[in-house]
Amino acid sequence: MPITCEERHDSGMLSATRGEKSYVVQGTSDDPAARSAVLDEAPATYGGLYRDDPNIRVEYQGSNIYDAIVPYIEPAAGAPGVGDSSFSFDTGGGTQHVTQSKETTNNYAAAGKAAPDLKGAINYHNGAVDGCDIVVPRYVWGERHILAASTVTTAYKGFLYSLTGKTNNAPFKGTNANETLFMGGAGQSRDDGNYDVIFSFCSSPNLTGLSVGDIANIAKKGWEYLWVLYEQCTDQNFMIARPAAVYIERVYDEGNFANLGIGTT
Repeated sequence: MPITCEERHDSGMLSATRGEKSYVVQGTSDDPAARSAVLDEAPATYGGLYRDDPNIRVEYQGSNIYDAIVPYIEPAAGAPGVGDSSFSFDTGGGTQHVTQSKETTNNYAAAGKAAPDLKGAINYHNGAVDGCDIVVPRYVWGERHILAASTVTTAYKGFLYSLTGKTNNAPFKGTNANETLFMGGAGQSRDDGNYDVIFSFCSSPNLTGLSVGDIANIAKKGWEYLWVLYEQCTDQNFMIARPAAVYIERVYDEGNFANLGIGTT
């Protein structure tokens, strides 16, 4: 099912200083993917106000559906000049679908019987491991920079476009290589001819020493995708599924974030 983003029929709130639009995203349970769909759909300006990308909120409702709120604000007060910047961040929990637990703390069986050992597989039945949705740490952050008109050329806009959906190939803003995903940039020209540009990022840590069932010493980079291959076997006369192999997939290309021109530290 493709990812779709549609504005709600009752969307829209606008005052002289603030605004808001609301959307429904369908077809994914991945927070960054939902947020990216909102960025593609919501206009950069609304009633003379700027889209406040760092504070866009996506909230998972289950069944591959998100509610999204897009705020709009006035340009930064005090007439900031070229080189000025501001920052925002959000560590609110994201949602992730998992098929393995960190630990099975208990199990119960009928009298005279023992529960089969599933090695942490969650919600196994009818030959499938359905798993469950959990809340996981999420670090979404943004930077607003005033860039000179001479910087925001057609080539620079094209670079922002090509870098969207790529991970950092070197340490960036306190994160290690491959931990930060560039979610895109949104720019608005100013009365002085320069540009007010918002850069949006989402970070996920590189991990080592992971275990899945009896498989140990697993390592994955921040935005690589881990999935588990299960094999059918028997335990306590039950047909069950256990982890047979773990795969780490690279799903994003790397990019040089230094070329954003906003520093790397």
